[in-house]
Amino acid sequence: MEENFKNLSQADRREQIIQCLKEQGDVRVSELSELFSTSEVTIRSDLAELEKNGILQRVHGGAIQTLKNYYALDASQRLNARKEEKIQIANLVKDLIQDGDNIIMNSGSTNYFIAQELSQKNNICIITNSIQIAEVFSAHKRHQVVLLGGIFNDQYLFTYGDDAIKQLCKYRVNKTILSADGVDIKNGITTYHNEVANLCRLMMKKASLSIVAADHTKLGHTAFSQVENLDVIDYLVTDQKSENLDLSVFDELEMEIITPNHRDIKKVKKQSD
Repeated sequence: MEENFKNLSQADRREQIIQCLKEQGDVRVSELSELFSTSEVTIRSDLAELEKNGILQRVHGGAIQTLKNYYALDASQRLNARKEEKIQIANLVKDLIQDGDNIIMNSGSTNYFIAQELSQKNNICIITNSIQIAEVFSAHKRHQVVLLGGIFNDQYLFTYGDDAIKQLCKYRVNKTILSADGVDIKNGITTYHNEVANLCRLMMKKASLSIVAADHTKLGHTAFSQVENLDVIDYLVTDQKSENLDLSVFDELEMEIITPNHRDIKKVKKQSD
């Protein structure tokens, strides 16, 4: 693969950097330098120029995806971005769910992979605003699927609005699994989609136990609209790369952080009203 990226023009190299951001969510100067067989000084210059155009935000040692870059992805592209990390998270979340659970799930590519794992369980009642997640569960007749109505976002395949909120008010569940765009100690749980913030907030209130799924690029990151404070989270489930971050900032909270190498998961009993 590296040979394909040698001797690229400046424009082509920067286009490939943007593509890497879409797929991974973040990039490292050292890795890009090796990939494109060019100096780190050149890569830093590329990142600086892309930052001026709002494509990325530079951080120590590299850059992360910005709101503008994230919104450029459609639903199918998001499924391929950081796929390995999302599968790691899905494998961890499935251990928190038992047969017969009633669950609320919001839309999101991480939750899509979680849904694929949970669909292998038995007698799950799933309430969701995601067309893709509803399709995953409805392929198995042993599950009950409640798809929230409302206004339809045809780019990201979810529903939202007053009708969705009114319908959700009817239900009470064991667990909510929320796919978050940002998890920050100061700004809480955030989403890029302002139109679903209130719906996601209600999803967490309607559950006895709240699980937030977020890969390493979401930790310490703040998206556009706040959903809730972090103190409502019982379990934060993330991928292996998060183990390289300073997770001690979350120590003051009562939530348990679960990663692939920290799987000391407490037995979660089904909870009911």
